[in-house]
Amino acid sequence: MIRRPPRSTPKPSSAASDVYKRQLLAFSFLMELPMVMIVLSRILPYKSNRLANIIISSIMTIVQAATLFTADNTLHYIFLSIIEILTTAFILYTAWQWNES
Repeated sequence: MIRRPPRSTPKPSSAASDVYKRQLLAFSFLMELPMVMIVLSRILPYKSNRLANIIISSIMTIVQAATLFTADNTLHYIFLSIIEILTTAFILYTAWQWNES
């Protein structure tokens, strides 16, 4: 009887796949920032809340605007990106104008 290795034999990891996995993790954190901000907006004090909203909305606006300049954007992606850019820019403007009351 000839013994064969199982079909699901793990392949050795390459350095390129490790970089790709780290990029996926970094972008996963980036994608979670708006959801985290909803919670933080409810629990942070005024100054920290305002600063966090300004920083995160700036980051999200810049990142989303930068993705519009890639070559393979579809019309629905461009439409949704513009909506997200306008929304995060509005959050930035609103946070900038906040007065403690």
